[in-house]
Amino acid sequence: WTIQMNSYGDTSQSKLLNNVGLGRWLLDIIPTTSGFAYIGNQDSITHANACFGFLDKEGNVLKHTIVVRPNWSRSWAMTQTQDGGYLCVGTYAYNDAVGAPYIIKYNALGDLLWDSVYVQYAAKNMHSRLYDIEPTKDGTGYYIAGLTNEGFYEFPGGKYGDIDQADPWFFKIDEKGNILKEVIFVNEGWDLFSEFIQTQDGGYLFGGMSDFMLSATKLDSNHELVWETKITKYEGSSQNMFELPNGGYLVVGKGYDDQKISYNAIVTRLSTTGTILWKREYGVPTMHDYIFEAIRTEEGDIIGD
Repeated sequence: WTIQMNSYGDTSQSKLLNNVGLGRWLLDIIPTTSGFAYIGNQDSITHANACFGFLDKEGNVLKHTIVVRPNWSRSWAMTQTQDGGYLCVGTYAYNDAVGAPYIIKYNALGDLLWDSVYVQYAAKNMHSRLYDIEPTKDGTGYYIAGLTNEGFYEFPGGKYGDIDQADPWFFKIDEKGNILKEVIFVNEGWDLFSEFIQTQDGGYLFGGMSDFMLSATKLDSNHELVWETKITKYEGSSQNMFELPNGGYLVVGKGYDDQKISYNAIVTRLSTTGTILWKREYGVPTMHDYIFEAIRTEEGDIIGD
């Protein structure tokens, strides 16, 4: 489902993309010269496959392709490349149930050029996922964030269950997908980086989870930890981050209310040193409320959906 709105939030067009496949999730969309490019997952009879496509400016499907592999695959985020193509990151079910990091490259026409499963990060009882990708500012490659070392417990009969272990993961690749540099923050508990921005001081700000709590993590230009701030007391996760022109950062996400009954949408202002300056929660009691995406307008306002 795609929705296009004008600057006042009025819907100008809405389209259901139900003409291909049994079911589809759209997980990322970026503008192109002729419309939009999108990625997501498309269900088949047996499992889900990563998909990619183009829409025109009216939201009509111009091209739709899927990556067919023996097991399920999922694309979480994408970026346009220097040659006009697209790099997509996600997870592939290597070894039946355990997810391996997965990168897919398409050319400017949406044709699959290559896909790579990083099997060295997939053991029988460990899981890795890639959640975000951004080109480096100097044009030498791409930064990717996610998690690795996520623990699974194998029950009798071959069924798998989660255990409370995962480590944030950040690395750089070249145009061919070769890993140039990586940092894995090995901690006790379940932690991940779900998105990041490159900050004006040459460092990085990550949103994600720390011990299941909504958190923000700052690294310097050498990928060394500067600070980490836990924003919620209970389970939560981030969706977007912004560096503000007058200093500090804005983190948008979700977190449980004080009664741990339902999620609230949360917007938090942080100082440059990670101190919480203010936090706003939005939601209806006993109902789950989320902000899945947010943008910052030219006037400095934040619009979330």
